[in-house]
Amino acid sequence: MSQAKLKSAAVERTGRPTRPRSWRAWRTRLGRSVLFGLVAGAAIAGAAGGHSDEQKSGTHWFRKCTSPEANGQIECAIYVRAIVEYDELRGTLLKEARFICPEKGLTIGRSREIVLQYLRDHPQDLNLPFALLAHQGLAAAFPCARETGAAAPPMAAPAK
Repeated sequence: MSQAKLKSAAVERTGRPTRPRSWRAWRTRLGRSVLFGLVAGAAIAGAAGGHSDEQKSGTHWFRKCTSPEANGQIECAIYVRAIVEYDELRGTLLKEARFICPEKGLTIGRSREIVLQYLRDHPQDLNLPFALLAHQGLAAAFPCARETGAAAPPMAAPAK
């Protein structure tokens, strides 16, 4: 079959003329495909993560931190350590007030235990975000020398 006949057969079948796509057309089509994939992925992730608020709560993380499974305890310890390091980085890089000033040689396990004790002492607050509760517990255990006019550490909302 000749080239002309192939082209006319393609036009009849698809309703559009066949011609080499330009770079712009190819890029636009690729962009639409990627955008569609991102939207679909976000929708699927949103449906799968329906319990995201519960997974941020003090109750969820208290269960994880006191789990007999080592994985839960390790995740908890890493999360607590990240809170300590974030406070340190925020203070050094952004020159903001620090709220947690741990002693030299503080271990990950010890910081986890401090947060667990805070959660045990404040069971009425377990519905609040774990990051807030852990920050409060660590700030109470390792307060920084407050400068004049420095911001106070974040506080939990009063229990209803």
